[in-house]
This record gives sequence, structure tokens and C-alpha cells, in this order.
Amino acid sequence: MARGSDTGEEGMLAERRRRSRDEPATMTASASAKVHQERGALRPRKPVPHVRQAFNWDCGIACVLMIVRSLGLKHVDLRYLRDVCGTTSIWTIDLAHLLRHFDLRVKFYTVTLGANPAYADEKFYKEHMHEDEVRVQRLFSLAGEVGVEVNHRSLRLDELAEVCASPQHLVLILVDKRVLQQGSLPGSEGKGATATSLLCCGMLGNLGNSDYVGHYVVLSDYDSATREFWVKDPASREPTKFVKDTTLEKARKSFGTDEDLIVVPFAEGLWS
Repeated sequence: MARGSDTGEEGMLAERRRRSRDEPATMTASASAKVHQERGALRPRKPVPHVRQAFNWDCGIACVLMIVRSLGLKHVDLRYLRDVCGTTSIWTIDLAHLLRHFDLRVKFYTVTLGANPAYADEKFYKEHMHEDEVRVQRLFSLAGEVGVEVNHRSLRLDELAEVCASPQHLVLILVDKRVLQQGSLPGSEGKGATATSLLCCGMLGNLGNSDYVGHYVVLSDYDSATREFWVKDPASREPTKFVKDTTLEKARKSFGTDEDLIVVPFAEGLWS
């Protein structure tokens, strides 16, 4: 009897593992449509809507909007969130308080409590550092009072993967945009993807090749078979990107991130 190709879920997993060895660190959905469909068939994703940021500074606010809309709050928009946030210089503690505005349980992980003075001379931070420092310290001091759980530590990679794979959680995370997009396959964004992404981070033309570009994304899932995170990037036209865990680990631990991330509960129709 001749042996045919693998069929069913085991065969699909075997094929994905083989393919994953040759895939670049970041894969856009359009550039890997077949793999994307296989993943969807194997395990339904948490239905997180993709939201594009409107300005070069509101990627974090767009991530908050993805989260609250996924939980059933459909009438909220970017303008409302920008008004509530009240600043155009967004730090992770701003986003933690913004999520608490909707009575979500917020777990904030960071290796630095307050504004890190080591960033005072970084191009990405220096323009607003002095005024930001006062606001950031105040928000940290109010965190416990308003219900933001601050954890003074970093999540290990295995912990982060477990949280993302859980059907009960979403993660809003700060990364270095330049590191995250290394290895992207050409998709619908084409050759202009790098310039567009940096413009969305508000730093195009102001940085050297090694400068940090802070950017927020949402992690909606983790695939242990291919060791990839499912990433919702507000600077991208692609609704989902698949990022190798080694790439995400480097991007989230780059100098400038403080390894900041926020874990929030996921429950479909929470406010429906």
C-alpha cells in the first residue's frame, strides 16, 4: 500500500512545523494565506478587531480600542480614548489607567517603577521627558488606589506564551518596532512598509539605524507548534502578523521598553 500525504490535524501540524523552520521572524497574513487558514482551522482565534492608529503617537490607544471592542464595547472610538487619556506622549501606565476606565482587571508588568532616568538622552524620549516624568510618577502612585495591579518584574517568555495561549487573556505590550519588523515577508504593505511603520511611530527621519522606536501591539494568541505569537499591529494594514517568539523576546527586551506589558481578561461579549 502506498503512503499518501499527511491528513487531518496531525498532518497539518507536521507541515507547519516543517515550514516554520524556513519562515522569517515575522510573517504577514497576506504573504502566508494558506498557513493562516490552517491555523484558523486548527484553533479559533480570539476575535480581536484590527484597529489602525490615526496619528503618529496613538498606537497604544489603538491597542486599547482593539481590546475594548473585542469585549463588546462597540460605541467607543479613538477620539473618545484620546480625550480620556489627555496626552499625546503615551507611556504604558497611561494605558493601564485608560483600561481601568472601563473597569477591566489590569495587571501591569514592568522592570522600572516610574520614568526611567536612563532614557533622558534617548531621542525617542528626550523631548517630553521632564514633563512626562511628573505625570508618570503620579499615575504610578495612584495605581493601587484605582485598581491597577503593578508587578515589579518581567514575565518570562514561557509565562508570556502561556498567558497568550490562554482563551482568558489578551496582552498589550511595548516593543522596539525596528526589531519586531525584522524579517517581515513582503505582503500588501510592500516596499514602503518600513517607512510607513516608522512614520506611525512618529520618528521617521529623526533616528539612526540603531535608535529605539517604541511601539505598542496586542498579542492575541500563541502557537506552541510553530513558536509564533499572533500580533495585532496598529501600524500595519495586515490584520494579523505571526512573529517568532525569539524575535518578540528581543523586541520586548530592547533598551527603552522596560519590558512593559499589560495583561487584561478576555471574555467575548463582556459588555454586549
